[in-house]
Amino acid sequence: FENAVEGIYQSTPQGRLLHVNRAMARICGYDSPDELCSSVRDLSRDLYVVSGHYTEFARVLDAQGEVRGYESQIKRKDGVIIWVSKNARAVRDPEGLRLYDECMVTEITARKEAETKLHEQLDELRRWHEAMLGREEHAQQLKCEVNELCRQIGQSVRYPSQGSGCRSVASDVTTGNSPPLMP
Repeated sequence: FENAVEGIYQSTPQGRLLHVNRAMARICGYDSPDELCSSVRDLSRDLYVVSGHYTEFARVLDAQGEVRGYESQIKRKDGVIIWVSKNARAVRDPEGLRLYDECMVTEITARKEAETKLHEQLDELRRWHEAMLGREEHAQQLKCEVNELCRQIGQSVRYPSQGSGCRSVASDVTTGNSPPLMP
């Protein structure tokens, strides 16, 4: 418990810390487990960035008896907000009453920041792709309009690539099958 690499703590169902290891104190920015326990009186209020996340975590833990991979933001002693992932289990008495919770905590801030950056890059690529598609659709529309104008004046137009995306009546002009010109 004391020498574990992961942060480990025990807390009451009401959110009061009972025991923490050195890794947990370090993750939270405290010098010792005692300092963390004496400073954090209520996990929901003193540690969680969004107190409702702790309430939801505790509700699921009470209902299911365990929680795996629960991700949330917490405030370190210095005010820096970090991301953590928690695995927890409820310890119950023989009648099923929840006595305390045992939690293992891993800091995942770097991973969450990388995920956020990847999502931002993906959104940027999607916007760029949509803009390019919009330009292609616009180009196809322009080709159709040029073809129609050429048909009306009896001229033919050739494009560098095949398949203009619309029925080209201008190509009918070159084969002699053009519809009558509008006066």
